[in-house]
Amino acid sequence: MRVSYTKVLSHWLGGFLFTFHYSWVFLLFLPSSLNLELYLLCSAILIVLGALDDYYDVSFKIRLLVQCGISLAMILAGGHSLHHLGFLMGSETIALGEFLADSLR
Repeated sequence: MRVSYTKVLSHWLGGFLFTFHYSWVFLLFLPSSLNLELYLLCSAILIVLGALDDYYDVSFKIRLLVQCGISLAMILAGGHSLHHLGFLMGSETIALGEFLADSLR
């Protein structure tokens, strides 16, 4: 007999459980560092934003602003740099150039 579900789970629940599980694994088995704590904080903010978006239909402008802020936090506070955006428009990466990549550091 097949199981028939009567209640639909929200999409954010899977992301929450995935993030929660790996956060505990990271905290238990990896040495504590600024990059790890920053990563866990930023991923938690994204999970909360996704949950709020599911319930309240958050404007795309607010979501984009929060996601850009998280990206800048990862770059600036984590001491990382962004040199290319990946394969957004086909088979070639979008390079930012050395000036822009170094100015975000």
